[in-house]
Order: sequence, then structure tokens, then C-alpha cells
Amino acid sequence: HSMRAIVTSFEIPFTQRNDEGGFDFVFYNEHTVDVFNKLYDFVNNNDSSFILDPNLDHAGGQWLSKIFVEDRALFMTYTLDMTDMLRDMKSDFGILPMPKYNETQKNYMSHSYDGASIFAVPVSASDYEFSGAMLDAMSAESKYTVIPAFYDLKLMTKVTRDDDSAEMLDIIRQDMTYDFAYVHTMSVDYVFSMFGDMIGTQNDTFASTYEKKAKSLDKLLETLLKNYAKVAESQQ
Repeated sequence: HSMRAIVTSFEIPFTQRNDEGGFDFVFYNEHTVDVFNKLYDFVNNNDSSFILDPNLDHAGGQWLSKIFVEDRALFMTYTLDMTDMLRDMKSDFGILPMPKYNETQKNYMSHSYDGASIFAVPVSASDYEFSGAMLDAMSAESKYTVIPAFYDLKLMTKVTRDDDSAEMLDIIRQDMTYDFAYVHTMSVDYVFSMFGDMIGTQNDTFASTYEKKAKSLDKLLETLLKNYAKVAESQQ
């Protein structure tokens, strides 16, 4: 999760709309390679960084939060729902947006976690247009019901301990992004996890790894877009 968030905060879009209205992968460029190399060095050649062993029992980030709650870490990166595990923390803590890449970057960028981006419609619900309209309506309504309850009631009144954190939450929401490849990451070989997977396993060959995966990634994206097109055609 941390590397996915940093990739977004350092302004690396994975996909971009093309002239045909579809999407293309656009993340492989000089900026991306530079970011990868710096992150790799920061994580793997820095005694101040710590990567969780995937074999440890740290489901739901509990192992990570334990280190932070016990004052054995200065920073911890995780999703906002993680704050539930910090409510009984004795030391004061604050919430910050993910950092900018450098001082010339204009905004603090963040994204919505992909684990909460899936709806399920039973096969027996044959009126696809109605189902789609209802899902759109409920998603839109959540802006006025769910989000205020989560941010204003829970985070700002029950979790945060200072006015600065409330301001930081506003900054986090201000420039939220929803990359097409991230929302559909399971359909495109978890491409958004590429940074974290490589850095976590000390694989520093970003360029060659991308070259090996490029054609298959493009094919997966093409298949995903075709599936969308089939659904659209079936409704005509």
C-alpha cells in the first residue's frame, strides 16, 4: 500500500485517455525510472527504513501499527481506516498527506484504496441499466452521507488530536485521483504493485522488468477495454 500511495503522490499516472476514448499505459518514462531508483535506494540502503516480512502475521496492518503505537517508529504509512488501531495510543500522533516528489510539485496527490472499489450484481439482476443507475446514485449519495460520517465524525472528532490533522485530511481529499489501472489493478496483473513488489524483493532492474511485461500489460488493458465495450454494446 505504501509504495502505491507514493507512486501517486509523486505524480506518476499509470494510464491516460487516448484519442479513441480508451486508455493507454503511460507510466514508463524518465521521471518514473528516477522515482523508482530513489525509492529503491531509500528503502534498501537506509537503516531508517523497515519493510514487513511477508511471512509475519501482520494481517490488517496490526503488526505494523504495533511498532508505531509502541513508539518504535517515527512515521507509518497506511490507509485512513488504520487509525482505529491508534485510538488508544499514549503518545500524540498526527496525520499527514503523502509527500511531494520535490519542491516544484504543485499539489499533494493521493488516491482512493482499490480494496473498496468493487460492486457485485447478481446474475439474476437482468436489468443492467437499472442496476448501473442505482450503483451510480448510491455512489454519488455517499459523498453526502458516508464521507461526512467518516471524515467529520470519526476522523476529525474521534481519532485526530490536533487541528493540524484536520487540515491535513482536507489536503488529502483535495487532490484525490482515481487511476483507471489502479481501480482495475487485478485485471492488469496488479501493475500498481510493481514498485512495491520489486523494491520489497530488492529487484532494482526496473527498465528490463518493464520491457518483459510491457506487451502482456498492453494486452490485458486491451482485453479489459473490450470487455467494457461488450457490456456497452449489449445495452444498445
